[in-house]
Amino acid sequence: MVTIAQLEAIPYIDAKTLSGRFLPTLTFHDVAWRLWLVAGDDGKLLLEVQGVPAEACYFARQPEAPDDLYLPFFDFLAQRANFMPMQHTFHGVQDDIFNLSGSLAKLDLLQQSHDAVPHGLARMATGEIEYFMVVLRGLFDLYQEALMKLWDSVTLV
Repeated sequence: MVTIAQLEAIPYIDAKTLSGRFLPTLTFHDVAWRLWLVAGDDGKLLLEVQGVPAEACYFARQPEAPDDLYLPFFDFLAQRANFMPMQHTFHGVQDDIFNLSGSLAKLDLLQQSHDAVPHGLARMATGEIEYFMVVLRGLFDLYQEALMKLWDSVTLV
């Protein structure tokens, strides 16, 4: 496991505030992409690598591209509600958002393929919409799970 001291090398992180919290990503965009990977057999190495992510959840002052998705609830989970019990819920929400984005891209691709594929597009689109609805339902369940976990951390006085 990477130590707090190692995380202090990342200029975008105030490592002193991480006690009991997880980092949802080590991908940042400032002027350019800056990515860190946890490596090694024990996950004890933290390496900065060069590259451009194919798909990523990242921190930035502004979106890197105009089409990048910003969801205030997801931002809240990533920056304020990133307590250890929320880690699996957060990653589930992230995966569902990525899957929904891919599903929408497939529907767009099917629409563009209308002239090239004479038969079966309606069935393909129907299957994709059904998948989309199932993932949306799962996303709703994850939002409820997140709210329950947050509520469990509230102490009434």
